[in-house]
Amino acid sequence: MTDIKEKIAMFENLASAAHYTLLQLKEIEFSDSHVVEKDTTGNFGKPEWQRERALAEQAPVCFTRNKSPKLKAAFNVVRAPTATESVEIRGQCKIGGATLEWRTSVTVQPADKIIVSPVMASSTNLPDHVACYDPLIIAWEINPAGQGWISVGDSRHVFYVTLADPSGTPAYWTLLDISCRAAHGKQTAADAVPKIFVPFTGRRLTRKRDGQGLTYWNPRSTDVTNTRELLAREDGSGQCGSWSEFLLDMYKVHGILDGRKVIVVRTVAEWQSAEVGFLVKNWMFKGLGSLASPFRYRMNTECVSMPGIAGQRNPNPPPAFFNHFIVAYGGKYYDPSYGGGPFDDQEKWEEGAIDGLFQQSSSGAGKRAAFGAGNILEFHPI
Repeated sequence: MTDIKEKIAMFENLASAAHYTLLQLKEIEFSDSHVVEKDTTGNFGKPEWQRERALAEQAPVCFTRNKSPKLKAAFNVVRAPTATESVEIRGQCKIGGATLEWRTSVTVQPADKIIVSPVMASSTNLPDHVACYDPLIIAWEINPAGQGWISVGDSRHVFYVTLADPSGTPAYWTLLDISCRAAHGKQTAADAVPKIFVPFTGRRLTRKRDGQGLTYWNPRSTDVTNTRELLAREDGSGQCGSWSEFLLDMYKVHGILDGRKVIVVRTVAEWQSAEVGFLVKNWMFKGLGSLASPFRYRMNTECVSMPGIAGQRNPNPPPAFFNHFIVAYGGKYYDPSYGGGPFDDQEKWEEGAIDGLFQQSSSGAGKRAAFGAGNILEFHPI
């Protein structure tokens, strides 16, 4: 009889016990972050993270270095309190050896189904350098009515940190992803610019939104001449103008505006009249040629195109042009179409890229044999 009475009392006590709040992380929305554009298909929406979404569908986050990221968190009420209750909330993550914490309190009513926190600023600033954190994991906890901290879920983010505020171009996802990964840890434009170029040297760049490889003149029917078109075109193919702007726009998402697009021609007049162009490595000149100097070699018989220097995802781009676009920054030249550079001066670029000239597509001239030392082309910043 005693055992039965004790059990009845125990159940009566449980029935009358206070129910403390239990929450589950639902979504995270950042404030004052840079808008990330999904490679010409529209801006990523808010909230950036939701529990129900697949990992690949979560939106990337972008802030400028040394800023305090702001966010608000929403929670499902898994168990409501028996009476109005104050609940502490905190989220914590590790970034570059520092701990960022977002902390606040909310009031939970017995009838509440969802709780949304006020906007919270992080306890410390982001590191003072370019970065990509993939993933950035924020661990979320609650402390209902001072009963102790318990986990309510983690949010996982791809988190980009730029050198300065993006300027002069949309913050396209691909631009951010390539540049922030490549320049991770850099604090100045002078240090970031050459690091941002390193991925171009591998000639295997891809578009972030769909994994499409980006190419230079592959296929040769491409008419793409700027960043937006390069990111929008289904096959990811672009001419040299698009690749130069692609690199410059990659600088611009970090607020670096003093890069310059450079047009390379024999002379402006000869380019505009399609009279004289240049031969991109590699060409073979047979014998001494049968024509008058300096254009002594008949094209395609005495002056023959050989396998050339590789371009972006193209092992053998077109071998001759009337113009070409490259990028100048800090007294050096970068050729993003071919992944070449940095070159210290024009002569170094010509040595690495050009074998000679052609005239009206009928005769050719070797650079050194016909013109000796010095540059044979003109560079015009635009």
